[in-house]
Amino acid sequence: MTLASNYASVMKDLDVKKVVSYMKQRGHLSVLPQVLNILEREKDDQEVVTVAKEKDAKPFKGARVVVDPNVVGGYMHRNGSKIVDATYRKALVTIYKQSLNATL
Repeated sequence: MTLASNYASVMKDLDVKKVVSYMKQRGHLSVLPQVLNILEREKDDQEVVTVAKEKDAKPFKGARVVVDPNVVGGYMHRNGSKIVDATYRKALVTIYKQSLNATL
């Protein structure tokens, strides 16, 4: 674990002002932006499904649904740092790239 991740885990359980004061005493305030980034990422670790139409999200009960017409079809499922991109766009781009490689 890095110093920033250690401070981030401590900040979840203790008073933030006390932790920042401790960081200042130790000369670790330069790490504070990294700590805040870690905490922000962990806050966004909820399950999110991006679909073109609301009805496409039925299999993902309990997930936050984001409707994005640019998806066209399929879905993108994010749970923490894991992303499954099963959108039609992704499939079409993959086919296109494979066809370019086959012609070279």
